Amino acid sequence: MAFGWDWMQTVTALVLGIATLTDLRTRIIPNRLLAAGFVLMAAIHGTLQPEKVGEYLLVAAAVLAGFMIMASVAKGAVGGGDIKLFALLGFGLGLETTWRIIVFSHVLAGVVMLLLWLVGRLKKGALVPFAPYIFAGFLFATWPISVRDWFSFSVFVLFG
Repeated sequence: MAFGWDWMQTVTALVLGIATLTDLRTRIIPNRLLAAGFVLMAAIHGTLQPEKVGEYLLVAAAVLAGFMIMASVAKGAVGGGDIKLFALLGFGLGLETTWRIIVFSHVLAGVVMLLLWLVGRLKKGALVPFAPYIFAGFLFATWPISVRDWFSFSVFVLFG
């Protein structure tokens, strides 16, 4: 199991790294990148955990549906590439880790954007590439447990 997790983390980090670069440069997360990530993740799951592939697909579908609902309410503030990237993370990493990534990436983005707005470097309503925050959320979610648990506890204490 640990060997498979290492491979999945490596594929995830590569996909997120490339997605971050393309999102920063062009504000696009290429479908070809997401498809390649899906194929690699499916191969890893199929080889190491074939009995759980259905479960991972269900997580991906739930994440996709949730973000599509959020995007329809947010009216363009959530990019399609970000939605598909979160769904891919759901397929590759499962519910618990994906949920942590979602929480950490949104908290980090909120703090950074608030600070940028307060110092006048971000206009209200500006669209910001989100893949870098997803990548940072992934790093926090997969960080050593003591650091991750400290951060989770701090967020809980601060925000209830």
